[in-house]
Amino acid sequence: MADEAWCWVVNQASGAQEGLRLAAFLRSAGLGTVVDLRDPLLSDHVAAAERVVACGGDGTVAAVLEAARQATHPPPVGILPLGTGNDLAHHLGWSALSWANDMSQLTHHYGQAVQRSFDRWLLIDPAGHARAWYNYCSWGLDARIAAAFHQLRLRHPRLCCGQVVNKAVYAALSLAVTAVRPGSGGSVDGVVQPAWARAAVWLNIPRYAGRPGLGPGIHDDDGHVDGFALGFGIQAALAIAGLRCPRRLGAQTGCVIQVPHQVHLQIDGEPLLAQPGTWRILHAGQVTVLVPRSL
Repeated sequence: MADEAWCWVVNQASGAQEGLRLAAFLRSAGLGTVVDLRDPLLSDHVAAAERVVACGGDGTVAAVLEAARQATHPPPVGILPLGTGNDLAHHLGWSALSWANDMSQLTHHYGQAVQRSFDRWLLIDPAGHARAWYNYCSWGLDARIAAAFHQLRLRHPRLCCGQVVNKAVYAALSLAVTAVRPGSGGSVDGVVQPAWARAAVWLNIPRYAGRPGLGPGIHDDDGHVDGFALGFGIQAALAIAGLRCPRRLGAQTGCVIQVPHQVHLQIDGEPLLAQPGTWRILHAGQVTVLVPRSL
């Protein structure tokens, strides 16, 4: 591992200051180039590496994957999870390591990793602007909960101080937040969204909201996105927890969503507001990721 050109991209705001400690540890251990996620030369550092490790949550991983795609010869990307949900990291087999006390774990796990392909998707808004995503995108209730959590974390950063606490806060918000339908007339290639739906979720991986996925048969390398409709309140909670089957909208190579009014949206866990109009989901090739050799 020491002979290869490694780049560790660290979101130093992740994991209740754990990112800061990890960056200091990596620099002291001399395990390659250590770059902050906000570095304006991020793409250059990633392009110069043979292998890259994204250290942070799902948003960090997406940003690093996009930086890698800009390289003439895109390097494969591994993950060291520091975020709250870490859906993509868990899906690919990367779990939190006791890196602070055992450097050999990093050199072994990432040095022995193997490469494989992974689907990339684009969400295109009514104005034609495109944004890449890798885990899931969703409209409605779950996105509104994610927005409430994001605002709470900004106002009270000490309250959201770790994965266990963050998940407890997230659960409490899910009981308090209400939401309107994500959009009347929403459809996926002609499959109309049910009238009772309060969230519409499109998955690339079989994990969602920090838990196993909403249904079987979801693959990340088959060029298909899997759609699900969730209800309100306890119905949505049971579906997310895997205790109730949500309405499946089918596996598609792409889809069109009609949004008649402003509604909450989240992309790989990042909350946004979706404006009215026609939104499209398109398959956008594949990226190369690193997975543990045992998978």
